[in-house]
Amino acid sequence: CIRDRYQRRVRVDLAESTTSPPVLCFDNEMTGRVRLRVHSADLHTNAIDSFIEVKVGSSTGQTQVVKSSAAPVWNFLWEHELEPGQSTLKVTLREKGHFWASAIGYVKIKLEEFETESPERNWFVLNNETKKKKYENCRVLLEIQAELPSSQEKAKGSSVAADLAKILGLGKDREKEKDKDAEKV
Repeated sequence: CIRDRYQRRVRVDLAESTTSPPVLCFDNEMTGRVRLRVHSADLHTNAIDSFIEVKVGSSTGQTQVVKSSAAPVWNFLWEHELEPGQSTLKVTLREKGHFWASAIGYVKIKLEEFETESPERNWFVLNNETKKKKYENCRVLLEIQAELPSSQEKAKGSSVAADLAKILGLGKDREKEKDKDAEKV
């Protein structure tokens, strides 16, 4: 199994018999990649111990805890290979206590908005999860770049598979085998 530049998985199965042609299978469930850099936060409050948690699907990442800061800087890089259907990134700012960590706020980001050649750097205002006034205007500085399969690449993938099957004559040989089997019965 190999991957091409469109992140399609390509599998070639060789038949047990040398007379049967190999079977070529394109998996059109293409994957992509997200690259996130968590730069810093602006808490607009007293200094706290804080960290950032990032999540796409069931995959998570976490920065180090920055102690006693109202403007923590992490410069944390997180990369993740996206599976089909994963299109939302959740970034959560948390306060770290001695035996607990509570969410201060979060932002959900649609990755298709950051499908670019180069990373985009933006401030994101967090949804206040605590409902405390002191956390109302917290924001994080993120740099995001996403590589998602576009519908054009998906269409190209299915047409490439069809063209290759025609060139190899895979469909015709399989139909002939089915006809022979039907005549025997």
